[in-house]
Amino acid sequence: MMISIETAPPFSLVFVMDPVSGELPHTLGPGPVTVGESSVAVGTMAESDGPTRLFLGDGELPPVDGLELRWEGWLVTSGRIAFVSAEDEVLIERRAGGCVHLEVWSNDESEPDAVCVLITEPMEDAQGEPVP
Repeated sequence: MMISIETAPPFSLVFVMDPVSGELPHTLGPGPVTVGESSVAVGTMAESDGPTRLFLGDGELPPVDGLELRWEGWLVTSGRIAFVSAEDEVLIERRAGGCVHLEVWSNDESEPDAVCVLITEPMEDAQGEPVP
C-alpha cells in the first residue's frame, strides 16, 4: 500500500527515518541524496517554487513520469518509517519492521516534485509477524 502527501518542505529538504530513533546525517553532500547511519536526506523542489509529492509504501512505484533510483539500502527502525521535515515535523509515516530495505526514487536530480520511498523487503514486527 502506498500513502502520499503533497507539501512544500521547509529548506527544500526531507529526511527518511524512524521518527523516534533516527538521527540526521552529520553533513549534507552535493547529490540528490545523503545517507547517514539511520536516515536518508533527500532534496525536494525549492520551497518557493511549489509543492513536492511524497510517496511512502510498498508494492509498485506510483505513476509518476521520470522517476529514477537515487539510493537503496537498509535502515534500522523502532517500528516506524517516515518523511520528516528539516523542522522535525513528521509529514507522513507508517509502520515498518525493525530493519527495512528501502529504495529512494525521485523525478529530478536537483529539484524533484515527486519523491518515492519504496519499502522492498517484507516487513515484519519483532515477533516475525507481517506488518500491514
